[in-house]
Amino acid sequence: MTDAERKTDLAFLTDGWGSNPMSRIERALFGACDRAGIPFDGVYTDDATPAASEGTSHRFSIGEVRAAWATPKLVSYMRKARPKAVIVKSGQLGPATVLAGMITGTPVIAWEPTINDFEFSSARFRIRFGFRLQHLLYRHAAALAGASSDVVEWASADRRVPADRVFLWPNPFDLAAVRAEGGEQGPPEEPPLRLISVGRLVEQKAYDVLIEALGLADPDLPEWRLEILGSEDGWRGNWEARIEAMVEERALGEKVKLVGHLENPYEAVKQSHLFLHSARWEAFGNVIVEAMALGTPAIVADCPGAPKEILDGGKYGRLVPNEDPAAFAAALVELANDPDERRRLGEAGRVRAEDYSADRLLPGMLADIERVTGVDFGRTRQGNGGPAQPPEPER
Repeated sequence: MTDAERKTDLAFLTDGWGSNPMSRIERALFGACDRAGIPFDGVYTDDATPAASEGTSHRFSIGEVRAAWATPKLVSYMRKARPKAVIVKSGQLGPATVLAGMITGTPVIAWEPTINDFEFSSARFRIRFGFRLQHLLYRHAAALAGASSDVVEWASADRRVPADRVFLWPNPFDLAAVRAEGGEQGPPEEPPLRLISVGRLVEQKAYDVLIEALGLADPDLPEWRLEILGSEDGWRGNWEARIEAMVEERALGEKVKLVGHLENPYEAVKQSHLFLHSARWEAFGNVIVEAMALGTPAIVADCPGAPKEILDGGKYGRLVPNEDPAAFAAALVELANDPDERRRLGEAGRVRAEDYSADRLLPGMLADIERVTGVDFGRTRQGNGGPAQPPEPER
């Protein structure tokens, strides 16, 4: 029997293997489901996915196929594997998966990876067409999920799905894997101060705000260096050139380095004194949790999405007003000159990151699916954790 013919309980569908956020989420669930004894399939629609099996968890590809034309292959997979529920974590693949679920009678949960209102104006026609299909089909999904309260609010209103069928599912992590890839070596004690930012070179990540903040802060900072890890999408404007021009205009050319894409950014993050995240919007922000898990204190823009929830309003890192270079600069100067506070925030962040471990979030995800679909994953109820969300903030 092939992987695609093996019966399973839970399937996770996404479109691209690699270091992207969706693939990292699949890998976290892969391990958590195996440890929980839940038969799990990580299913991809590309040719790059390495097949893997571990206990009850299996990973494979159903073959290279465009998202818009994936329904026949997904129908074939669902009929053979007969999953009790399917989670799709891909805005482009979502409509095809929901349609396949309607054909086969398989409950599908569309887990929104972004806040589409912010993405729509700059998206290519193919992706905008996918957004239109979401409008038509997502009301027929078993449920929707969002990685933050802002995504949940947007999804329930924009996709016309009743609130009781929209879940808050923060992204889960394999924290042990993140820390293993980060290694043991922390930042050096001697100068320069090492700053790092991780994310695609696109408008969303607001590197223009970050460079402006660094220009303002520079006179009050000790010796410093910034590495930006990320590459361009290739279709949203030449942000690499824009960043380089801003760096030169502010005479920061010797201090800011565009590193490009790294398959393993965790070592560089672990060896940095501060993690900087200036995004204009961020449905979740995996790199924030990963930096915290590595003990690197964070300065994060309070943008629409999950950052304010991850940092619990600033309890676990510095949360600064969105698109405010002066506020970002002030926080940077404060922490750059206060190693004790950096150490405190780093330790607090490591503890907070545990709230996002896949092992902690999976039971609540399964409970949500059982509630709206009536399926039974056959797991013990002890310690199921309730809804898949971090604890309420302390009062």
